[in-house]
Amino acid sequence: MNTYGIGEWMAHKYSKEFVGNENKKKKTGSKAAAQTARRFLCELPKLESHYCRKDTKKMYLEKIWTSKKSLYREYENYMKAANNEKLTASICTFVNIFSELNLGLFLQKKDECDTCCSYRSGNLDQNQYDLHIKMKDRAHKKKRRRIKGILVQALWCLRWICRLFYYRHA
Repeated sequence: MNTYGIGEWMAHKYSKEFVGNENKKKKTGSKAAAQTARRFLCELPKLESHYCRKDTKKMYLEKIWTSKKSLYREYENYMKAANNEKLTASICTFVNIFSELNLGLFLQKKDECDTCCSYRSGNLDQNQYDLHIKMKDRAHKKKRRRIKGILVQALWCLRWICRLFYYRHA
């Protein structure tokens, strides 16, 4: 013990921690609490992402909750109303189950615009929707051309800087 610079008390404490872990009982009711949390999360209304749907299988909860903590508070209130406060999972377990179910709180920034949503719900006619799609495609093409032009200008600028640097040091 003198070699490691630890006292008798510390050696005793660490030996209890490492040997004692095998005999500890797991929490009773933790599986039941996890099941109630899983059931609660499965019952919530979910939405798919509009543009990222083919890339991800993540489902998003409606915009009612702004954080996982506020969602957990709602879960606690749900459990209190059902008189199952003893089966309430901890916030750590709740967040782990939330991640396992591949859920998200907010919709992606690239989600459906109001015009597309109106068309899908039947409040916009086909001609206005087609015009919207044409304008969107035109804006995307214009943006791509602008980026391409900026890249070409940057490339020419780099070439001139390299030439100036080469001839200055030659």
